[in-house]
Amino acid sequence: MRWLAILAVPFSWSGCGHEDAGAPIRASLSDGQLLSGDLMTEVLTLETSVGTLQIPLEDVGEVVPTEATQLGTAAGKVTVWLRDGSEFVGTWADPEMLVAINVGGTSVEVDLPMDRLSRLQTRAGELWPEGAAYRVRTIFGDDFIVDPEHTRLVMENDLGTFAPFLSECASARPVGDADGDWRIELMNGTVLVGPLDDDAITFALANGPEQVTVPLTSFAWMERVWFPEHNVVDQRRMSGGEEPAGNAAWASPATVQSSPPAPRAASPADGWFRNDELRQVKDEQVVH
Repeated sequence: MRWLAILAVPFSWSGCGHEDAGAPIRASLSDGQLLSGDLMTEVLTLETSVGTLQIPLEDVGEVVPTEATQLGTAAGKVTVWLRDGSEFVGTWADPEMLVAINVGGTSVEVDLPMDRLSRLQTRAGELWPEGAAYRVRTIFGDDFIVDPEHTRLVMENDLGTFAPFLSECASARPVGDADGDWRIELMNGTVLVGPLDDDAITFALANGPEQVTVPLTSFAWMERVWFPEHNVVDQRRMSGGEEPAGNAAWASPATVQSSPPAPRAASPADGWFRNDELRQVKDEQVVH
């Protein structure tokens, strides 16, 4: 499967027009100004190292410049945080954003000065994955949560062709390089070793773009992770409680965290999305 390298990679907000107003955003500028209003768009289009991603604005938490404090000094490169903690990295060329701000009983339309934009936030809460989930990272810094019920790994070896859903896998990872052999352990105890059937993996996502295709040469790692603070059974397991009888999900303890999570900070009172709590959980997760 082909993929798009980052060469001249634009980032744009598609669908700009008066009829699409209604998505509340807050824009932080490098000179200290804050602009709160309605963004006239529904879809965020991001050009990345793994292709063009069409991201519904309702799934976006915030957008920040990558490795800089404002877009003007970040060479247009941004990180888009989704509400489930997924991160996608891309670049932004010739961006235009029209925001309607209600002031003095009228709506003032403002073209945001993108070179001074340091942060863009939506008024949306986190969408925590439930129970076990798979987390994928690329060599370009993309770090996203996968929908395991609709993502398959297709392996072909001397025993045959196998196409399990990720939800059937206790673990799945390369033995060495990602374009070589993989080791897949199924929930029923079966262990398969062999190369994947294609030179890329297409991951389904529950939030954001419908799918992301990652070439094996761009693959960094994939890990089965847990979000125990939102799952009582998982929290019992991690704190040393009794394991649920007959639950195959406990077949591979190396794939879960080894200690209970730290207490979480309170959600922001102003209602604007912040990635702090999601970032903290991701930093605590065990990855290999």
